Formats: sequence, structure tokens, C-alpha cells
Amino acid sequence: ARPDGVVVCGDVARLEGRMEDYQELKALLAPVAAVSPGYGALGNHDDRASFRKAFADTPGAHAPVDGKHVTVIEHEAVRVVVLDSLLYVNQVAGLLGKAQRAWLAAYLPKIADRPAVLFVHHPPSDEDGDLLDGEKLLALLRSHPHVKALFHGHAHVWALGRRDRLHVVSLPALGYNFSD
Repeated sequence: ARPDGVVVCGDVARLEGRMEDYQELKALLAPVAAVSPGYGALGNHDDRASFRKAFADTPGAHAPVDGKHVTVIEHEAVRVVVLDSLLYVNQVAGLLGKAQRAWLAAYLPKIADRPAVLFVHHPPSDEDGDLLDGEKLLALLRSHPHVKALFHGHAHVWALGRRDRLHVVSLPALGYNFSD
């Protein structure tokens, strides 16, 4: 079946987010992009400026969050919000930051008419190198029951979990995994 869209959960590029990485990825994704839109959540190996140049024509609504690449995807059954946890290129930890969390806090009450799912690169856990403001994100999401799931990358493992009522899904890396 043709998917309605594809989201890559960060580390769209390898290591330093070089322009040639994004150009290569764009060429690899061309057959998919011909039939379904693609979106990327920026991770610790991405470079925001290079990503924006290479994927300037990315569909979806870009949220007005200074210094971040946040995309909202409208679908009749669910709203998808792709967040940006890139803090520093090729450094491990991630951060949404106050501006992105404030935008999300103002935006979520406006979209309670249907379920929402969020994508971000870094997991909202307390491990070194994860989302530094992960607990703040989870606290924010607790008060919005229409937010059903949070998908993340970064951990390089497939895992399903819950934080209270929220489903938390760890997606494995496309290139290599840390476990079988």
C-alpha cells in the first residue's frame, strides 16, 4: 500500500550533516518521494542549515519556532508534529528548548479535535546523551489526552513503552542497530 508519508526520526545525515549527505539521501528517497511525502526530524548528526537547503521543498506546515525545524502534517485521521531536538552537530545530547516547548504548549490545545502523534530524534529519558528537557516534554504532553504517541530515534533499538497513557516508541536506526 502507498503510505501517506514517511518520517525519518533524525540523524537524517551521517555524522556532521554535510550537504552531500542530504543530496545523497534525497536521491535515495526519490522513488518514495514520487508517491509519498517525506519528513525529517533533526538529530544530533544533522546540520539545520544544510538540511533546509537540501529539503527546501518539504511539504507540511512549518511552525514558527525560531532556530528550529518543526513541521506539522495534517491528515484527516491524525495530526503529526515533527519536532527538532538538534542541539549541536555531532554532539550526543538533544534539546527541544524553551521556545519550541512554549509553541507546543500553545499549539496542542488548538488541535484537540483529533488524535496527534509526535516525532522527535532524542528519547525523553534521563540517560546521558538523550533529550535534556525530556521530562518537561512529558509533563507537557500529560495534560493533552489527544496526544497518543511519541516516536523517537537515537537509541538505535526497537522498543515499545508507555509513560502513563502515552505510547513511547523507539525506532531502530536505518543504518545500524545496537541490538538484534
